[in-house]
Amino acid sequence: MKIGIFLIALLYCLNINAYEISKNDVDSWLKDTNLTCQLFHNIDTTNLKNWRTYLVTKNGKKLVFNSVKTMFNYFYTNFQKHDENIKSMLITDYKNGNLVDATDAFYVFGSNIMSARGDDLIPFENLEDAKEFYTKNSGHKILKFQEINKNLIDYLR
Repeated sequence: MKIGIFLIALLYCLNINAYEISKNDVDSWLKDTNLTCQLFHNIDTTNLKNWRTYLVTKNGKKLVFNSVKTMFNYFYTNFQKHDENIKSMLITDYKNGNLVDATDAFYVFGSNIMSARGDDLIPFENLEDAKEFYTKNSGHKILKFQEINKNLIDYLR
């Protein structure tokens, strides 16, 4: 819980540049980026566009992950190493494919949809889309960024 609260405070204190990248611009934004998952190096995320998430460092390096759960797992596992180096965290909206700031997203927990890594958090840019997905796919709860913590990520693993 303390790490989750610290993460929120840290992201705001770092003056993170929140930005959105439309689905049409993702490929050009990722030009020259290694699309192998940073946590599971044997997973190429090229065919996982709807699930990819990103940590962007202050020097502009893009760390690619194959799901929300994987990105948060990487972050919490390497918290001391990465906490001051992160410029932004981006998720791919499950419905429209846009990249949006992870701190502004809504996450459906406990649905019947699985990522490449199994049970996961399904991310959405807006609450209406999250509610629609929640209803259609037997979701258990809709979470905000602040509600995601290491214990939840460990539970999903």
